[in-house]
Amino acid sequence: MKNKCILIIIMALSLLTTLSSCSVYYFGFPPNTQNASPEILEYVKKHFYNCGQITRWNDGYIDVYDETNYKRIPDVLQVWNEVIGGSTIFQLSENPNSPVHILNQNGVFYEGEEVCALTIDQNCINGWNRETKVIINSNPNLLYNKFNVYLHEFGHVIGFDNHTIGDNDIMGYTASTCVIPEIMVAAVRYVYGVKIDYNMEFTTANSPNLEIIAASGLP
Repeated sequence: MKNKCILIIIMALSLLTTLSSCSVYYFGFPPNTQNASPEILEYVKKHFYNCGQITRWNDGYIDVYDETNYKRIPDVLQVWNEVIGGSTIFQLSENPNSPVHILNQNGVFYEGEEVCALTIDQNCINGWNRETKVIINSNPNLLYNKFNVYLHEFGHVIGFDNHTIGDNDIMGYTASTCVIPEIMVAAVRYVYGVKIDYNMEFTTANSPNLEIIAASGLP
């Protein structure tokens, strides 16, 4: 097991949103296109490389066990399934040994900071993701937008290795919006359509495996 990405989400009470004001949208792309633009390749280079290779889940169905019983987890899975474009489909399972396990935890997550969620222990073999855990802080004193946090964390589950700059999309540091922009959809579909050993002729731009990245969870 190795920690691929540790996401620290710090409360930002000055930035409040509600679920009713948050609409997820994304753009239609031909699924799994190989004709990626230089912009898409650069985006993949920044966000989907780990240890010098693309990491992703196998084609087919991937089971997700949600110990937190979050009522909108089917919506979260549906969004990312549609973004991926059909090659890999995440589905809810009652099996606690599922490769994706979402669970609750109270208290301090990392170095004394109260955080909203962590995506940890992402185990990959030869570029294929095998298992990962998403830990949700169930501390009732924490205020955050649950849907945004789950949607953000599942972005890491599918292979998003770090964060975008600014607050304009779901994979930004603040998780203050649930927008999934056009280039993110294109990059995800590119990643889930290429062979793992496909040489894109660039090296990883990511930080070391143990990343500590601040973000904000919103009520």
